[in-house]
Amino acid sequence: MKLLIAEDDLVLRFLLDELLRGWGHETVVAEDGHDALAAVARESFDGAILDWMMPGVTGLDVCRAIRDKGGERHPYVVMLTARTAQEDIVAGLDAGADEYITKPYSAIELAARLRAAERYMRVQDELLEAKRLIAFQAEHDIVTGALRRRVFITNLHALLRARSRNPSPLSLVRISLSGLSDLTEAYGTALADELLRTLAQRVRAQMPEGAQLGRTDQNELLVLLPHADRRAAEAMAHRTAVDVHREDFPTSMGNIAVGVDLYAATASRISEFDVDALSEALDLARPIPWTRPEPMFGCSEVPAISDSVSPR
Repeated sequence: MKLLIAEDDLVLRFLLDELLRGWGHETVVAEDGHDALAAVARESFDGAILDWMMPGVTGLDVCRAIRDKGGERHPYVVMLTARTAQEDIVAGLDAGADEYITKPYSAIELAARLRAAERYMRVQDELLEAKRLIAFQAEHDIVTGALRRRVFITNLHALLRARSRNPSPLSLVRISLSGLSDLTEAYGTALADELLRTLAQRVRAQMPEGAQLGRTDQNELLVLLPHADRRAAEAMAHRTAVDVHREDFPTSMGNIAVGVDLYAATASRISEFDVDALSEALDLARPIPWTRPEPMFGCSEVPAISDSVSPR
């Protein structure tokens, strides 16, 4: 862990630093409370070991500063003091301390407290990671990592409103795998998910900066290109098609050669800066032409799978 040491006694400070670094911890050493406050303002710590009685700024003051700083993680604070009265212990805990060790302390006890601190910080990190994952999944499709329909449409509305005040081109590209519905019916959703996941990766590789990827339908992806005219949208779509056919899609059933269907619509005039109008233009758009290499699967075909693996 990264630990802040605040101890005004030179000998005790040196011994504590040597002890903690010997146990594999990273330390930042403060000579007094003022130095400790500066360290708290400057950087973050997994924990702190604070001497209570320091001139000017006490360990309690430093502890309160750590708590007032806030943040996602709650550093583990250990107070070191010779004060053992019940009211002192209560004061230390009320200031935000997690542990209270009386001087003189034993190295064995301190090591045990720090192991508890490591467990505490590990649980915090696991909870924070779970929280971030839940937040991500609330806005993103689990399979492809693309934005969910609700979020994608909300972002599109916002961009179109901005365009109505300051007109500039905006394009949508619809990308779907040819015959995916038939493949799903024949081999199940797990294989279809694998193909869509790879498709999303290939599409992202061709998206310009600022573009957004959404999954607005079970079998298709939409790319929002905030600063692209029709020509730029078709160029991006063509690059995606070439990339898709450059290499078969790896799956648990073997490598599959796929085909993609591509459509684009562009809004460039104020009358076109409307979600319904743009969606209608996309529905009415003709497929973007490009040369399709073989093999690929279509609505009446079985997907091409490597000879070494047979579909279940």
